[in-house]
Amino acid sequence: EIIVVYDCQLTNLKSFKSDITVTYSTSGISHTRIGKLSAIVAKNIARNGNFESDSDNNGIPDRWAVHANGGDVAPNLDNSVSHSGKASIHFNSPTAGGAGSFIAMSPFGASIMSPVQQGQALKLSVWAKGNNIVTGAFGWHRLTILGRFYDSSLVQLPCPPSCVDLGTIPTGTFNWGRYEQIFVVPAGAAYLSFTGAGIIDTGTGEAWLDEFRIDVT
Repeated sequence: EIIVVYDCQLTNLKSFKSDITVTYSTSGISHTRIGKLSAIVAKNIARNGNFESDSDNNGIPDRWAVHANGGDVAPNLDNSVSHSGKASIHFNSPTAGGAGSFIAMSPFGASIMSPVQQGQALKLSVWAKGNNIVTGAFGWHRLTILGRFYDSSLVQLPCPPSCVDLGTIPTGTFNWGRYEQIFVVPAGAAYLSFTGAGIIDTGTGEAWLDEFRIDVT
């Protein structure tokens, strides 16, 4: 058997004479294959991007922390609504006077961030569903995903210009759609962290996100 493994997280690789044993996971499902290895391309570098890993069963995806106050509803895993798999992450920000309803990578550190290299082209994508999404006081106060680049010492690079904003998600009411944007890793960057995914600050509405990816193109 010829094995080609792509868009996955490689967890184990062993060689037995001329055959290769590969253990990998896609969408949280573990697979083991034995045969002649043709290629392994693990392009997706997002950490728990499907939001379904919740090891402590607290309703918050592993590697993420929730942010909401001022009348807005804390994000939570929604097992009744998803684009694929068993759950999505749900946001509800009914008032513009609140602080939004969003999640951010947590805790702060290299083990949580996605490693990157200067000059790489990164394609960020996510499936999103929205109900009455309205932009708030600033253009980025809406349903989006915000990221920041850090150097090897975990010092944040200046933003702007070293920012990520998945600005292709629309406002209003819409069913599941896939939204993407390509960014180039700036000079001096070693890590990418996401400081906000959901309805940011004074933005309002209700939304769901699923299948967040960072593909190295």
